[in-house]
Amino acid sequence: MNREIISEAIATLRFAFNSAVSNYNQQQVNAMIEVWYGILKDENPEVFKEAIKNIIEHNKYFPNISDIKREITIISNPDLKLNGNEEWEKVLELVRKCGYYNEDKALANMNQITRNIVRSIGYQRLCQSENIYIERKMFLEMFENKKYVIEHDEKKLIE
Repeated sequence: MNREIISEAIATLRFAFNSAVSNYNQQQVNAMIEVWYGILKDENPEVFKEAIKNIIEHNKYFPNISDIKREITIISNPDLKLNGNEEWEKVLELVRKCGYYNEDKALANMNQITRNIVRSIGYQRLCQSENIYIERKMFLEMFENKKYVIEHDEKKLIE
């Protein structure tokens, strides 16, 4: 990432959003570029550009750095786009398809977050459950917690 890419992004954002930033003089814009560069210099330029595009398409207001970092995190971690209910349905389908004795096959067909949660709950427990709604509730809570951790602490690795 370089200052030129950040400068282009700020110019695009200033054009896209009618805000106080649109009235900044060149000295204020240069100061903004330096602050953004100091924080965003290690980001992938292509991911940064995609984040700016997404922000323009979906936000109403000029973004701050945390908005951009959040969007970069979401783009960099596709698992954050997953839906807990949809993942639960996939788990049930794999339990039915693979059965009690094919845990490895079932786990191999899950994404990393889902696989870790299923291991935590216990694959055999899911297969033998008499009240699957309890496991569903546990799965959904764990799923949302895992997404929250990833989203708010992008440096933390998925276990």
